[in-house]
Amino acid sequence: MTVPQGLDMLGQVLLAEIGGAMGPLYGSFFIDMGTACGDAPAVDKEVFGKMLKAGVAAMQDLGGAKVGDKTMMDALVPAS
Repeated sequence: MTVPQGLDMLGQVLLAEIGGAMGPLYGSFFIDMGTACGDAPAVDKEVFGKMLKAGVAAMQDLGGAKVGDKTMMDALVPAS
């Protein structure tokens, strides 16, 4: 299994199994991280940075939270 396939599978399971808002948020995060990874031969710091930015963007698009809202965005945005 490739990294994108594994992240997509993880995201799909999270979407299906976690109730409330967290399933879609976590699921979208990992699915979009996998998509951003693409067919990179290795996950180096540049690829991981691209993956993290894509995951954060997916969560922001879905939930609308931003830094200062006392959500995961307070940690994820600076990390990305």
